[in-house]
Amino acid sequence: MDNRMNPITNLRTYIENGYPKAILTLDQPLRQDGIWSLDVILTGKHLIIEWGADSGFGISLATSDGFGEGADEKLATVDLAQKRVDQFLTTNELPAPPMPILLTRLREERGLTQQGLAERLGVRQSTISGIERRNDIQFSTLRRFIEALGGSLEVLAMFPDASYRINGTSFEMVKQEISSTGQTQTNCTEVVQENRPTEITGRSYQA
Repeated sequence: MDNRMNPITNLRTYIENGYPKAILTLDQPLRQDGIWSLDVILTGKHLIIEWGADSGFGISLATSDGFGEGADEKLATVDLAQKRVDQFLTTNELPAPPMPILLTRLREERGLTQQGLAERLGVRQSTISGIERRNDIQFSTLRRFIEALGGSLEVLAMFPDASYRINGTSFEMVKQEISSTGQTQTNCTEVVQENRPTEITGRSYQA
């Protein structure tokens, strides 16, 4: 493949033009069908971007401990990769790995073993192991898992004209309307009781 037509070289050019202070290092594979790697360093952030003709793009943080787990996020096109790179370099957002990897990392970052977390939740270690292997998790289970780690869980439903923050077992919805000027205004609060289990699934950014 002509390097000038290579999607990851196009992405490098995009980053060079948009972020002139970024330090970029592009590693070319030895084999034609191998994986390209692009390191991006800017203001304390270090992204590792991989690309392969068959696998598309993968983006991870260099600080991630998930060696051998694959990229935190996989994207099918250069346009999607550009959008995510912009978000990572201009906001505090982090790449979102698949749900099992994310839960394991959250637990390990807080210094807990599966057994230690199981004791906090009053369940068996095998239960925690099972949760950390699942891609689809009920909202109530995920909330208990996060709270046992000392955090809190919120789900944000985004619409063109408003966003709804969903948290807790009552599914409290805080409606925030977006004005014509682009500013967000909180206008009302609704509490909706929902008894059905809700499944939370890891994000996917495929074309």
